[in-house]
Amino acid sequence: MPRLFITYITFLTKNLSCVNVTLGLLIALFFSSCTQSEPAPDLFSLPTIYKVGKKPDELRARDMNLDGFPDILVSNAGSDTLSYFEAIGDGTFKTPFTMNTGREPLAFEIGDFNGD
Repeated sequence: MPRLFITYITFLTKNLSCVNVTLGLLIALFFSSCTQSEPAPDLFSLPTIYKVGKKPDELRARDMNLDGFPDILVSNAGSDTLSYFEAIGDGTFKTPFTMNTGREPLAFEIGDFNGD
């Protein structure tokens, strides 16, 4: 059963956008122009689809490479992997880099663990 995530992602080429993310075997990003204080409009753009691993369980949006654009990370419990989608900066993402993890990653945390 697909899970639904609502997150706010800011791109330098757009105002703050409400992003409706559906997580199933694919990530579907639906963009609309709104602010956090106002409700999302009824109409979203056509989805942008990105394939992830089997049984994705957790999704996080963070600027991993410090370029000013939030990237997307997804843990895939069914394929024992983590998918990293690097943001291009226009609301789209590069082909994912997929890395192996331990058995059935269900959740993960992001941080600067060595303080550099």
